[in-house]
Amino acid sequence: MKKGLFNVLLIALLLLTGCGSRESANNSNSVKSAGYPIYELSATEMLPLSDCYDSYSVESQTYLAGVDADGHAVIVTYDTEKNTLNQMSVNDFSEDVQLAAESSGTLWLLDDQTLTKLSLEGAPISQAVTLEGKVLDMAVRNGTDLIVLTKKGISILDNNGNVTAMLPNPDDVKLASLVPLPSGQVLCQSGEPGEANYTPCYAVESKLEEVLSTGGVPQNDYQLMPTAWSGYDAMMPSAISGSSCAVVYGVNLDQGLLTPLFDTAGLSLQEHLEAVSFSGNRLHLICSGDSTCACYTLSPTEARKQLLTIGRVGETDGDISAAIAEFNAQSREYFVQNQRYSADGGEFQLRMDMLEGTAPDILPISYVDYPVYASQGLLADLTPYLKQDQTLSNDLQPSILSAVQDGQEALYYLPISYQLCAAYAPAELVTGTNWSTSAFKSLLAEYPDRNVLGALSPWMKVQVFLSYDLVSFVDYQTMSCSFDTQDFCDYLEFLKRICTMKFSEDAEILLQGTSFNTLRQYKEFTQATGGRYALLGYPSDHGNGIYANVVQAFGVVKGTGHEQAAWDFISYLLSQDYQKSCYGFPVRTSALEARIEAVRDEFPSENIQVLDPQQMLQIAQGNAAVNGSVGTSDTLDGLTEEEEAEFRTLISKIDLIQFGRDTENISIIYEEITPYFSGEKTAQEVAKIIQSRFSIYLSEQR
Repeated sequence: MKKGLFNVLLIALLLLTGCGSRESANNSNSVKSAGYPIYELSATEMLPLSDCYDSYSVESQTYLAGVDADGHAVIVTYDTEKNTLNQMSVNDFSEDVQLAAESSGTLWLLDDQTLTKLSLEGAPISQAVTLEGKVLDMAVRNGTDLIVLTKKGISILDNNGNVTAMLPNPDDVKLASLVPLPSGQVLCQSGEPGEANYTPCYAVESKLEEVLSTGGVPQNDYQLMPTAWSGYDAMMPSAISGSSCAVVYGVNLDQGLLTPLFDTAGLSLQEHLEAVSFSGNRLHLICSGDSTCACYTLSPTEARKQLLTIGRVGETDGDISAAIAEFNAQSREYFVQNQRYSADGGEFQLRMDMLEGTAPDILPISYVDYPVYASQGLLADLTPYLKQDQTLSNDLQPSILSAVQDGQEALYYLPISYQLCAAYAPAELVTGTNWSTSAFKSLLAEYPDRNVLGALSPWMKVQVFLSYDLVSFVDYQTMSCSFDTQDFCDYLEFLKRICTMKFSEDAEILLQGTSFNTLRQYKEFTQATGGRYALLGYPSDHGNGIYANVVQAFGVVKGTGHEQAAWDFISYLLSQDYQKSCYGFPVRTSALEARIEAVRDEFPSENIQVLDPQQMLQIAQGNAAVNGSVGTSDTLDGLTEEEEAEFRTLISKIDLIQFGRDTENISIIYEEITPYFSGEKTAQEVAKIIQSRFSIYLSEQR
């Protein structure tokens, strides 16, 4: 199989001699089961190859083309059932060589577009044939038919290498490799994902139909192999980049499922997986590594790896895939897989599954209506689980934990990491780290021509303020709202002033938002602005105005029977090892302090430019950026004591958690207030409409 195939899709190409077209399958690629056996390494057989270029398997026979310790081109035949080796020397070939084997034991060898049929002694038994176009892969179907994949399509060759039939590739799908199926079909990989990660199927009539989606598989390096497992059309080993774990999925085209069959977590197998075969109940993995090639024999244990599912709505939360992969690579108890829901109507189905007992075990809450799930009792209280680990419990940042609970005793989710969101204003105009909306109104009246929130659109400005203040008008515990009030009408007047104000191109800054994912970004801001601007919260009458934009956050679905296992997944993401390297700021205090300590003296050398007020204005207007700006200085100074203190103060002031889904709720309001901004409607008229719409929305969620 070919190495380094990324973002793989599966395409079933029905050959001219194949059966009729397959009906589109259900694209849920998650399956509930009791899990799968955990295998232990029982034997290792080193194979006489220092480098493996290609491999091909027929039943228990695996053929490997590469070079021996002396650099000579060889083909090794290894029988995993009989544990026998056969090595034959051949003429030199390139690293792009490809193999395909007939059931009789004869081999097809392709090198530099030249196709040759060989005996097991390495002697040519047919005249060499030059193929047209770059060959992407080849395989033998039904023991005799040679199938060749090129960019133009699939060709069938006879015993002499002559093309007897061809199925074209009418849409120029970028194909990569293939595996013949017993039905006469050929399962192909594509090097690039299609729209929405769905997989087309070529029929004889060149009709495209969906077969299977691999979008839910959390790993990023795929292969395709003939099946060694009954009940599946093919196998898809999926290596986890940068780890020692590989997962082998069974491909079931009728059900549209990818099912994990086994993985190598904890076995420290760093090599590339070339082939998989069985002998009795033993499993054989042929792997190539740095100047090595080996067959690892694994024997099943009585233990089984428990499958856990994580519900994902749409194609969001890309970082979750990396978290899942890292967890699966180290866990010998659990395997987490995706249970995907479409972006269109998927959340409704998710809630139905939760009510009907078919829910996922773990819920990423960043892009779902978390308050609704919590109020309906669909999420487990994590407090008892957190109390099991006092070290972890005492190490979570108090401000983050308090913001999550938001006055509740229960803890329905935990963030893993976050982005720090704050604002800045001229230092001479403000004191402290937060201010009220009324205080900001007074300042705005005093400096009416100053720049507020730069070049942000009215929609973005409304989003900035309502992210904090929406809680003043919506109670998710009672699923009620209070927009038809004078308080909200007054608030609309404030928003109108902010969103419709005019200022000159050279207007000085009054308020500008900013965010930090790293300490480097924070230091770049402080060093670039030279103390001219004070970091503080957004104006708010209900909090400090500093919030955490969650990068990752997870809850445990109540009533699945896997609550403890789901918590184990979350606690892994809260472990010291994961927290030290996670994207954004970690929620563990010790992990954050370790990051501060690492940059206390000096950041890694990188250019930085101290900005003047005009440049700051350009940043505010969206025409430049502080982060990553280049200048004349060679180094970025380490954090000063004052900067450390300020940063810790900002972290301690966080009192709101923001999710990506918040914007959808705010959009209901924004759609209705734009006529008020333009003078078409009064604040009272708009408030009544918003009250009606939001009441209906809350009723629907209920």
